[in-house]
Amino acid sequence: MNTEQVLNALFPDQLKYEIDGYFIKGQATTVQGDVRIIGTVNSAPINQDIAIKIADEILDVIRLGEKTPVVFIVDTQGQALSRTDEVLCLNRTFAHLASCVDLLRREQHPNFSLILGEAVSGGFLSYGLMANEIYALDESQVKVMDLNA
Repeated sequence: MNTEQVLNALFPDQLKYEIDGYFIKGQATTVQGDVRIIGTVNSAPINQDIAIKIADEILDVIRLGEKTPVVFIVDTQGQALSRTDEVLCLNRTFAHLASCVDLLRREQHPNFSLILGEAVSGGFLSYGLMANEIYALDESQVKVMDLNA
């Protein structure tokens, strides 16, 4: 199943989302209320830019103060294998992202991760593994570290 099929199956009533490269954000309406969608698609190599976008979206949800539930979409090959990202301290950016998810949880926003494809090492650990609950499609692959790393 691709991202569109999964989201349409989960949220058949009202769904609006946008994909910018590897980053996805959106919202849906269910019988219980609104839900925010945040995450990665297309086997994303998570770099500084994507990690900051995810963190910003999480902080936006928290700022609203409405306990809006969040669905984290996870499809990542892990961290971007780039000297630039390493020099810019990607590990610290991942720590910031994990802290944002932790704050979301402490602020009592219901949340879960849905693994649609890959969930590899730091890319998964920094937000997907931090969720209250984690679900995966049958064809998904969860790995500690890709051999290329």
